[in-house]
Amino acid sequence: MENCQPVTPADAKKTGAALLFILIPAVLLALLATAGCATNPVTGASEIMLFSDDREIAMGRRAHDQVLEQYGRDDNEPLQRYVTAVGERVSENCERRLNYHFTVIDSGDINAFALPGGYVYLTRGILAEFTDEAQLAAVIGHELGHVNARHNMKRLQTALGMNILTAAVGAATGSSAWQQVSGTLLGLVGQKYSRDHEREADALGTRYTARAGYDPRAMSGFLDRLDELHNDDPGLLQALSASHPLTAERVAHTAALAGELERQYPAARRHDQEAFYRAIDGMRYGPGAQAGFIRDGIYWNRYYRLRLTLPENRTSKVVGRGILWRTADNRRQLLLVNGEPATGQPAPAPATLIDGYMKDKKATLRGWDGITLAGGTGQVRRYRADANGRAVNLDVAAVDRRDRWLLVVSLADSGSELDLLGGRLQEVGTAEAAAIEPPRVRIVRLATPASLADIAARELGDAARAAEIADYNRLRQVPEHRPLPADTILKIIADYDATRHGDT
Repeated sequence: MENCQPVTPADAKKTGAALLFILIPAVLLALLATAGCATNPVTGASEIMLFSDDREIAMGRRAHDQVLEQYGRDDNEPLQRYVTAVGERVSENCERRLNYHFTVIDSGDINAFALPGGYVYLTRGILAEFTDEAQLAAVIGHELGHVNARHNMKRLQTALGMNILTAAVGAATGSSAWQQVSGTLLGLVGQKYSRDHEREADALGTRYTARAGYDPRAMSGFLDRLDELHNDDPGLLQALSASHPLTAERVAHTAALAGELERQYPAARRHDQEAFYRAIDGMRYGPGAQAGFIRDGIYWNRYYRLRLTLPENRTSKVVGRGILWRTADNRRQLLLVNGEPATGQPAPAPATLIDGYMKDKKATLRGWDGITLAGGTGQVRRYRADANGRAVNLDVAAVDRRDRWLLVVSLADSGSELDLLGGRLQEVGTAEAAAIEPPRVRIVRLATPASLADIAARELGDAARAAEIADYNRLRQVPEHRPLPADTILKIIADYDATRHGDT
């Protein structure tokens, strides 16, 4: 505490703190007294922290349940145990001695994030992009860097502003003020860190990786993979927006640091490709269980028991718990969304669903009809609306499927995309739904030398997909007809889709 400077009247005026001495009750003054200077465990510098470690851990613990409710925990228990074991190995080399938690969430996005108090999350999508355990360790290390440097807590303090003391008491006591903390905290998950925070997390993660015995170049190697994905589709990764360091810059920064760490930790050479590939062999690939997937022109949703044959002249993409299709000029679109009521609650009436969707939308009702879709009945309302200066037909259908509901939205200059659903959208039985096999990652070891073209022909039925296999195995520089040696281990992803996004 001796390094902390007293707050002057000028400081109080700048921050609005002067109001505290007039407006806040005694319990908040007590909290203010317990807050103040803390030593940053990473830099050793003094800094103002209004949340104690205990409060930080409590907030992380409570927010963890909300993350699982929002994203879903992947049900592959051996994979969960493996990721936890790697995470624990890396976290032993952190400055903060917390009880860390590592969770694989049920999402196909390329994403990893952390909550305060030591809660770290990785998606199946990001696991599918790794080529060895060292890269997994590096990304875990990056997220642990955010936790150890208290980046989330600093962002939370800034975001809550003048309401921070009330919110902090709510988080500690379980009062309704927790809603403000949790809402802000979960909102930060989707927001980007500052350039300085990302650089610091990169550096810390690279250092933790080396201390744990892994090759410190794993961090720059995976960031280089993100740079490849960004170059293929500049809109792919939110992490590469203007508020972040360019990935190429991050690659160079972590590569330079790795060179220093190689001299400091000469035994840090661990990659463990085989262990990692054993762990992800058979892992579900792509969107979460409730989202469904596209295969051979058909959208399948095992959870909601749906089969939808997609029109050939539309581009289709799985979004949320459903699917979006559209024409090349975006003048005709259809969005299908699945849902279910909260536990113990009845499904909302179709009219209620439509009212909720149309709330605050300016549109003129043209008419309405009854509708039958996917084994359920409901209502369709037809509107005329404005879309970026042009008048369009906006048709909204809602269907009660007993324990499920379905919302379908059509946007078209004329007519309706709902007309294309007739005969294409079908409800499937329980047994048929159970038999729907989602995409999975397969690991193959070459018994004899084989080229990428040969492997694509054998494993995917199309030699032209050699470039795809080369992409996710980081073999872009290998000519597709040059034989790879026997015992080479490869990922095979039959339904690979690089159009996922996330934040790392």
